[in-house]
Amino acid sequence: MSEMKENTQGKLPRKERERLVRRTEILHAARVIFAEKGLHETTLDEIAEKAELAKGTLYGYFESKEDLFFSVLEETIHNLEKVIKETSSSGLPPPEKISIMIKTILRLFEENVDLMQLMTRNQPGVLMHKMQEKMKVHFRSLILSVSGVLQEGIHQGFFDKIDTEKAAAAFFNLIHGNAMNSFWHQQKINNKEDLKFLVNFYLSGITKYDTKGTK
Repeated sequence: MSEMKENTQGKLPRKERERLVRRTEILHAARVIFAEKGLHETTLDEIAEKAELAKGTLYGYFESKEDLFFSVLEETIHNLEKVIKETSSSGLPPPEKISIMIKTILRLFEENVDLMQLMTRNQPGVLMHKMQEKMKVHFRSLILSVSGVLQEGIHQGFFDKIDTEKAAAAFFNLIHGNAMNSFWHQQKINNKEDLKFLVNFYLSGITKYDTKGTK
């Protein structure tokens, strides 16, 4: 009866909610261990201990250590997709959308330092070999969202006529490269100077007007 009531209120049944909570706890434990030791050196026993669960319980949620590793990456990418889509669908001017996206992505990197460690410990080739097609879908979604903002800016006269997909790819490469550089030098990732530099540097290459002072 209580589960039926919860369903009518738009909530998941209690068992499903508990399962989602436990899955989140496993992902959190996994990302910490993966960040510390990398994919190959991490064991499921260590993750289970960190999550305070029996090792066998992990297999009820993930098929293998590799599946768990990629799920950690996917979770972060999903968060990034959400941020980008929310900003792109707002009614703000395109240049301001770009500025907000850069600021938000930098903050996401800063809040996920363990992911930065994970990315430095595991070569992209491992990811692409195992999950190439699956990850392509996520990255394609990100590229199209930013490309849409750039197209909007072109139509409204803010941006020059450019290849918006290439410009979107450059957008992510610029932010990621700057974040990794700050991480390697143990500097604050999301700081005002970097934000101002990235916004002005990127917009100056695509806009029809002086972007000095853009925030």
